[in-house]
Amino acid sequence: TRSVYFEVQMPHSWVGGTSKIYPHVHWAPTTTNTGTCRWVFEYTWVDINGTFGTSTTYVMDGAASSGTAWKHYIVGAGGITPSGTQGGVSTMMICRLYREGGNAADTYTGNACLIAFDIHFEKDTEGSRTEFTK
Repeated sequence: TRSVYFEVQMPHSWVGGTSKIYPHVHWAPTTTNTGTCRWVFEYTWVDINGTFGTSTTYVMDGAASSGTAWKHYIVGAGGITPSGTQGGVSTMMICRLYREGGNAADTYTGNACLIAFDIHFEKDTEGSRTEFTK
């Protein structure tokens, strides 16, 4: 399995608290095959002065349904609700993103091209009023 490793710092404009975040993947099939492509976002998430713990996975299944190679698809799921130790200013995630091609739910039989990964979130300010507080 090929993986992409990265970090995410939630922007100071994020409302925070228990407001859901919505990770999603932009991808394209490289063949005209159809089927489901399973993407897994694995992360550990903590506020400043916290301790990173065991990782959590968030599964996103996306269908290559048109039979068109190089078609731009976007896939996400129902969102992630932060815990009480994940909703602060400058909260951070250490992340891994990969296609779980060996999973029975992944039925797309071609290579999948990862175009981009991003997170949508609710915004309540342009930033924070001080370095670490809203």
